[in-house]
Amino acid sequence: MNPSGGYSRYKLWRNTVKGFTLFILLLYGLFIFFPMYWMLLTAIKGPAIAMRFPPELLPTEVTLVNFTFVFERTSILRWIWNTFFVSTTVTVFYVIFCGMSGYAFAQKRFPGQQFLFWLIISTLMLPYFSYLIPLYITVVDMGFFNTYAGLILPMLSGPFGVFLMKQYMTSFPKELIQAAKVDGCGEFQGFWRIVVPVCKPAFAFLGIVIFIAQWNNFLWPLLITNSDLLRMLQVGIALFQQKSMTITDYGAIMASSTIASLPIIILFLVFQRHIISGITIGAIKG
Repeated sequence: MNPSGGYSRYKLWRNTVKGFTLFILLLYGLFIFFPMYWMLLTAIKGPAIAMRFPPELLPTEVTLVNFTFVFERTSILRWIWNTFFVSTTVTVFYVIFCGMSGYAFAQKRFPGQQFLFWLIISTLMLPYFSYLIPLYITVVDMGFFNTYAGLILPMLSGPFGVFLMKQYMTSFPKELIQAAKVDGCGEFQGFWRIVVPVCKPAFAFLGIVIFIAQWNNFLWPLLITNSDLLRMLQVGIALFQQKSMTITDYGAIMASSTIASLPIIILFLVFQRHIISGITIGAIKG
């Protein structure tokens, strides 16, 4: 028996499997990237070229007329500001409140702790539409219709964030907290100075996920606002397309979609390391 021959066949098989895997991943990457490429390609085409059949896969004439049309005919800059302000505010308070709640459930002991935790987690099973109407009625009765408060207050916490932070902080070493108390730190000082820096990956991941969710939020901003000055980006674009276009202007639609997608793409490219590490939080912490 020739050992070198068996090793060569094994090496050939391993390289074949690796090459086939890379080929499949490349096809999958192209499949994922193609819609974004087509969106940008249509956005930089003129109206006549965008409607041409068969469509062009490579740009032959680049124009910014669609972007000019969107900026001139809509309040998109105001919508971007509204979306950024609401998303940032919600993200900051969501991360703080859920971090504090997760810390309490993971590191403290109090009567009814498990019952309260599972009661909060059980709300994940409720369909969003089942409590949308009661939430709308409550916010309107409080006088927050068509206000920033109506957009922000109902989103400041949620069971997903509480569960994520609790799972991450369960294995947090209690010795560090006890040492901080010996050094004179109070409960809140220990949380901000000891817990938050150590759990920074979980806070970063939660913040990124919530910011993206709020940036793309559509249904709640559609219900709670009726003023163009308070429109969120997704709602403003959708209503502009519905009211201002007698025919479908694919170039303007794709231009506005490109503007709405650009901040999220940049956010992902900048913080992709935190997103990847956050996905593995459950695998590491259990």
